[in-house]
Amino acid sequence: MSDKSTLREYLRGHMVVGDGAMASWLYQQGVPIGWCCEELNLSRPELIRDIHRQYYKAGARLIETNTFGATSIAQADYQLQDRARAMNLAAARLARECADRWTAMTPGKPRFVAGALGPTNRTASISPDVNDPGARNVGFDELVATYTGAIEGLVEGGADILLVETVFDTLNAKAALYALQEAFDRPMIKYRSSQHVIWGATKSECVNRPIDRFVIKLHEPKHDRTCPFVPSGPSTAGAALAVTQLGQLG
Repeated sequence: MSDKSTLREYLRGHMVVGDGAMASWLYQQGVPIGWCCEELNLSRPELIRDIHRQYYKAGARLIETNTFGATSIAQADYQLQDRARAMNLAAARLARECADRWTAMTPGKPRFVAGALGPTNRTASISPDVNDPGARNVGFDELVATYTGAIEGLVEGGADILLVETVFDTLNAKAALYALQEAFDRPMIKYRSSQHVIWGATKSECVNRPIDRFVIKLHEPKHDRTCPFVPSGPSTAGAALAVTQLGQLG
């Protein structure tokens, strides 16, 4: 993990250049569309490592781990739910290894690792059955549990920050933030949340609503586990990123 003072100083004074898509790179490398991309952290680490290397070579300062779908809920589609934590751990270690190597080559240009926490493939606020509006295929506690496993793997692997990304249901995002708060309160994880930043596609819109409303819905997720927020249309172009910076405890 990068020195926290270096990371904070860099974020205060620089625009962060991140990497790009992971899946499209994997498809170009011959990975079949529909394959479990996160499983490659375990079975083909050299492929993931090379993609990180190319992004750093192109000038990225911050790369995301290959963990967009590395939650036990999403991995259940591949019957790999028991491997989700291991996928996160391996992904963070791969990205950390690349970041440290490039930082060592150019110490004046530190590189950082963002642990990606995707939205899962379920929504806690919308029924999967049009004939039963009250039905749900996932609950808040189940989401918290799946995010907790991912968080533990990413932190242990050396992520500098965690990204709660591609938000299409704020109740899912609240579950992720709740899991972050709970995880960093536990002594087994020696890091705590130090700041949150919400980014939208534009200055005023986030998941098709003004960003201030979005933030209000997410405010203090630890104490309000029930209030959902659903986009007002099918588009997720205004997806949000909740960024949690990690700092070592004294």
